[in-house]
Amino acid sequence: ATRAAARFRKDADAVTWARRKLHEAFGAFLEARGLDRAQRIAGEIGRGAETDMLKGPCAEILKCHASTAERLPELPGFYEKLFERTGSPRTIADLACGLHPFAWPWTGLSRAVRWIALDLDRRVAGMVTGFFVQQGINGAADARDLLAAPMPDVDLTLLFKTLPLLDRQEPQGGERLLKAIRSPVAAVSFPTKSLGGRGVGMRESHAAKWEPVFRRLHWKFTPLDFPSERVYVLRRK
Repeated sequence: ATRAAARFRKDADAVTWARRKLHEAFGAFLEARGLDRAQRIAGEIGRGAETDMLKGPCAEILKCHASTAERLPELPGFYEKLFERTGSPRTIADLACGLHPFAWPWTGLSRAVRWIALDLDRRVAGMVTGFFVQQGINGAADARDLLAAPMPDVDLTLLFKTLPLLDRQEPQGGERLLKAIRSPVAAVSFPTKSLGGRGVGMRESHAAKWEPVFRRLHWKFTPLDFPSERVYVLRRK
């Protein structure tokens, strides 16, 4: 809203521009009815549930967001493969988290691992924090604009399917965030299909754009491919 007000003289033009930017960053992936459903299911989960008992309701919550719904079939082996390459973290920053923290039952992580989740939407942040408290997980969520917020000091930063969206928000917004990350290891990913299901050349186009950025910012990178996304494990040189 601040950027829109500075850019346009007419309030109506500023509102239209801001709404479009917010839809690109958030609304296209999580509709209001999906968020309502996720909140209802989260509120019905009992306190301190066994990990396996959490998987059913958490899977239904993950289906409410386009990004985590795509990843759902891959969850049984996703984190094992990821942590083989990143190492097992004691602290995690989950940037632009959406509903991803509800994948916790598949991570194999202890409840003592510190999970810091950041998202654009206050309702999402509140729901994630409630889940962490409810299940005794050492985590919390906050609503922040990633392009204007300091990054946490952690072992591992997660940034799933977000860099192209940041570039649509601001020129080179994704690169700015990569520079700001304060962890020795990061896992960033890119979708292999559009929201409409088209996937021709997306792995190649993302690689052509972002691998030179990783090199320029002195990140060593290793790609890890899954059907719905390519994950790059980044390490500081």
